[in-house]
Amino acid sequence: MIVDEKRYDDIIREVLEMKTRTTSKPCHEYRRIRRYGVISVDGVQELIEPINGSQKTETRFFVHNQQVFEILAKAHSETGHEGVHRMHNNLKTHYPNITREVIQLYLSCCNTCVEKNPILKEAQL
Repeated sequence: MIVDEKRYDDIIREVLEMKTRTTSKPCHEYRRIRRYGVISVDGVQELIEPINGSQKTETRFFVHNQQVFEILAKAHSETGHEGVHRMHNNLKTHYPNITREVIQLYLSCCNTCVEKNPILKEAQL
């Protein structure tokens, strides 16, 4: 799920508070702590998918709605109009909350992709 910047900042604040609290936590807080981690990148706090001894080697960042367009535009230019699956495979290793549906919506606004793919053309109507 992609949230707005205010909600994103709220989640960061809540996760940090939950991790520092020493009293017992309700179940929903334990779920949130397992779902999100927080790191500082160039002085800015970012939500990440916790690594916690898993086999993951790369940090995956959650993004908010104001970051999505730039990320999609960059990935789209890197894949050369190759479509939803190629973009999704590229992005899922870095951003767990960018879905195929969001990518398809972005691609439906690309004239080159719409001309190449009749399904996107139908989605545009």
